[in-house]
Amino acid sequence: MDPAHRPLAADAAARLPRRQRPGDGGAGLGRRPTAVRAESRRAARHRLVGAVAGLAVAFRVRPSRSRPLPHAQAGRRQPGRRAGLGSAGAAARIARTRPALGLVRGRLGLGRRHRRLLRRRPAGQAQTGPQHQPEQELGRFLGRSDRCRPCRHHRRASARAGLDRPARPAAADPGGGHDVGGRRSVREPAQTPLRPQGLGAHHSRPRRHARPARQHPRCPAGVRGGQVVARSLRRIALLGATGSIGASALDVIARHPDRYVVDALSAHAQVDALIALCVRFRPRRAVIAEPARYAALRDGLAAAGLPTEAMAGPESLVEIAAAAENDTVIAAIVGAAGVASTLAAARAGKRLLLANKESVVLAGERLMAELRASGAHLVPIDSEHNAIFQCLPADGSRAGIRRIVLTASGGPFRGWDRERLTEVTPEQACAHPNWSMGRKISVDSATLMNKGLEVIEAHHLFELPAERIEVVVHPQSSIHSLVDYVDGSMLAQLGQPDMRTTLAVGLAWPERIEAGVAPLDLVALGRLDFQAPDTAAFPCLRLAYAALQAGGSLPAVLNAANEIAVSAFLQRRLAFLGIPALIEDTMDRLHALPGDTLEARLAADAEARNVASERLARGAVS
Repeated sequence: MDPAHRPLAADAAARLPRRQRPGDGGAGLGRRPTAVRAESRRAARHRLVGAVAGLAVAFRVRPSRSRPLPHAQAGRRQPGRRAGLGSAGAAARIARTRPALGLVRGRLGLGRRHRRLLRRRPAGQAQTGPQHQPEQELGRFLGRSDRCRPCRHHRRASARAGLDRPARPAAADPGGGHDVGGRRSVREPAQTPLRPQGLGAHHSRPRRHARPARQHPRCPAGVRGGQVVARSLRRIALLGATGSIGASALDVIARHPDRYVVDALSAHAQVDALIALCVRFRPRRAVIAEPARYAALRDGLAAAGLPTEAMAGPESLVEIAAAAENDTVIAAIVGAAGVASTLAAARAGKRLLLANKESVVLAGERLMAELRASGAHLVPIDSEHNAIFQCLPADGSRAGIRRIVLTASGGPFRGWDRERLTEVTPEQACAHPNWSMGRKISVDSATLMNKGLEVIEAHHLFELPAERIEVVVHPQSSIHSLVDYVDGSMLAQLGQPDMRTTLAVGLAWPERIEAGVAPLDLVALGRLDFQAPDTAAFPCLRLAYAALQAGGSLPAVLNAANEIAVSAFLQRRLAFLGIPALIEDTMDRLHALPGDTLEARLAADAEARNVASERLARGAVS
């Protein structure tokens, strides 16, 4: 204590009643002296207030001047205050030592029947965003935690917290509330909290975690032991359900009925197969791409007693791809027929599992723009692009990539020369040694056109130029692709040659689910071989690189001519070596077509089909 204040403290102690004087040794614990008993309670309170004020001065309690008493300024008595606590006589006696007794009293919290730290900062709105500051843990009323014992005195003290605080002008109330005689309205307790809102000084830092009223996080969010977290079902629209990709997708979906439900199925023209799938998976809608087959689909669904709605035509494919009832679209339609529905799914913001590489070849820039605009999430399903997808950084960054390497099995004719290839039949071309695929894609694999289209697709999906995309022949088909980084690291994705793996990745990413695929036995595998592709015997890969580097409409011309050539080969109207010959002839004739927009590329696709069909009919290519 400051020596200069010792007389003040002694004088204050002298004015206390005998039973409250320090160091009295208990002498005043019996009956009060006659002089004390004769005093009125009002006078006793005056002495108590003066004593406390003197002690406050002695101990250097500095009340804030930022919140004056509006009742004193208004010259009226504050309702609800005890008689005599704010009388003029007491104020006059204390004025010699401290001019603002009411401020000292407010800061000391007298009248609330509890004690607190004398210099605690008032509760107020937390400051937003300070860093590297000491933390302060606040409780409920005026910094008190609600963990304390809910005794009668605490409840009264909490209730009086608003009574002893001076009323603020209505203009200073940020909540627009009103103080009535120093009290809040009891009719709107939720809108009128007891403590002031945001007018006090800032706390040293904001609350550490978001929780109501700065209370202790007694019940943090989490999962109790043994509690099962509910997972919403993903509703899937499968476009191309009767193909090989569709069959693999439905196999994975059927293994996880608690995660996935089929909302819509589509097929090109196989009505019976589509109805059988509807009986098994009970979709909400079924679409047949051939309008002429609509009646057969409708009647078949009705005969099976299914509530599935029958639809038909390309516009129906677009409708189910963009429908709000599903959140995941598997684009497995073969050829350019799947472009419109793929774009519709991307535009609608779906999770898009893309197995239709022709959509990227024809409309790569448009597809990527739609994905960025809608926030859709694309997962490539081709094994090569899916492998690259898994080898990239988690944020999808392309930084540090030197090149990507796509692997090719080489097809059933790996190592054959051109003389042997002249005798190839459609049955031989469709008998792939490693993969089980549809007829068209099996022929593309045999000619290496499939790998050429994948080079163009990788250019758009991963934003890399043609010279940084390489192709190697890997006969075992165990390594599906590799990513070569500038620091010398090379990441590879290995697995069985089974499309169910990539479909499971697409359905559950970033999680992993059971796909029904056996693990890869490296000991049984024994070796991994790599070869350079033979572009002299299989020129389709060279033509694809040329189309990508030329740009414009030439990739669309390449794809359209290939579809016409493969169809003619499967119908035995064109030899195996006639496939690259017809493609190159069509590209030479249509290399100058514009291709700046999607409409221009679709027009180039149609023109290339006409030219290739005409050249084939004339026998210009055999």
